[in-house]
Amino acid sequence: MKQLLLQPVDTFFFRNHKNFTPGENATATTIFPPRPGTIYGALRSAYIHCKSDFSTFAQGSDQDLKEWMGTPRKAGQFTLRGCLMHINNHTLLPLPLDYQVVKTTNNNNPQNRSMDKPLVEPFQEIADEKAERAYPLILKNDNDPASDGREYRLYGVSVDKSSSSAGALVGLDQWKQEIVNRTGLTIYRSSRFIEDEDKLGITRDWETKTAREGMVYQIKMSRFKTSEDSGESIRKIPESSGFLAVCNKTPAFSSVPYLRLGGKNRPWTLHELKEDFNLFTSSEEKEIIGQIEKSGIARLILLSPAIWTEQSAYYLREEARFRVNQELEFPILTEAIGRLTLVGGWDIARNAPKPRMQAVPAGTVLYLQVAKEQARKLVMAVKDAVLSDELGYEGYGWAVCGAGKLEEKI
Repeated sequence: MKQLLLQPVDTFFFRNHKNFTPGENATATTIFPPRPGTIYGALRSAYIHCKSDFSTFAQGSDQDLKEWMGTPRKAGQFTLRGCLMHINNHTLLPLPLDYQVVKTTNNNNPQNRSMDKPLVEPFQEIADEKAERAYPLILKNDNDPASDGREYRLYGVSVDKSSSSAGALVGLDQWKQEIVNRTGLTIYRSSRFIEDEDKLGITRDWETKTAREGMVYQIKMSRFKTSEDSGESIRKIPESSGFLAVCNKTPAFSSVPYLRLGGKNRPWTLHELKEDFNLFTSSEEKEIIGQIEKSGIARLILLSPAIWTEQSAYYLREEARFRVNQELEFPILTEAIGRLTLVGGWDIARNAPKPRMQAVPAGTVLYLQVAKEQARKLVMAVKDAVLSDELGYEGYGWAVCGAGKLEEKI
């Protein structure tokens, strides 16, 4: 899968769905990170602008452009697998939500849990006393179904005060190690890499070139944290820090140097990386398959949000089953799902809002009961599958498999 690195030229912000009108609802509410569709749309527009024009795109008269970017009503072959944060040459993945997050101290190891793997700091330059550690939750069978009818539950392993696992990030290498050897890992928050600064402004009248009375607004701008250069405080965007767009199918973006992304169409640079993105090697996949065959339990982990509708082709809520494709369907033992997020946006072609949909967040984990002979089929199918009922081409529904383990009853 090809990789595209997006880096901001200056500050940036991403708005949510709430109303924002200078002089009325004058404070804009922002979100971070942006939805995958936001990045998909920015890349699509940049390619159209560089290779042709939007009038030709709307008419569909350029066959090469139409093949890759489609039309205003239909997507083309260009598809995202997902979007990840990329900080100082380190790729970050979302923490699976079946973890308990606690602040690290010298003596807060979970009870009855061995810590075979040392705490690793892939970002030494930002390590501090506020580091957090995540420990895998334990899957147990209560043999006493609760109101939802499920017999299996996930339990914490530490008595220390916990914090939310939502929005936590993990370095790629450590994330991969944890998939095959679940002993706990260091996590990071976006605040480690992103700093915010409040901006107070007033709307400008473009005809008179003067400020419009009463049209004050306030918004929170963001930037990647600065570094010191030769002992002087000079703002400097860290090299190779930004968003990594992982593409399933993509044309060459080497001749597209810039794009506009986020609120106010702020400029970002665009770099096509030479290396392909490969999450697991064949030997790592083989190890994961072997673990699932032994335990009979697989962890389906979302790396990007997924839209599962009430009549979902994948998440069968009433039957408590998950369908990967027409041949592979598995019982759901339990799940770790975060708060749903709203997906929407503005339809430029219709000049109207897009229909809003709810998405389960990245990091969602489903525990599936898997027969030994189906373990390999599951891992290989999920590797290439897009598990979202809507907007799969925008980077929704990217998932991978790991192995789960059932522990003795409490």
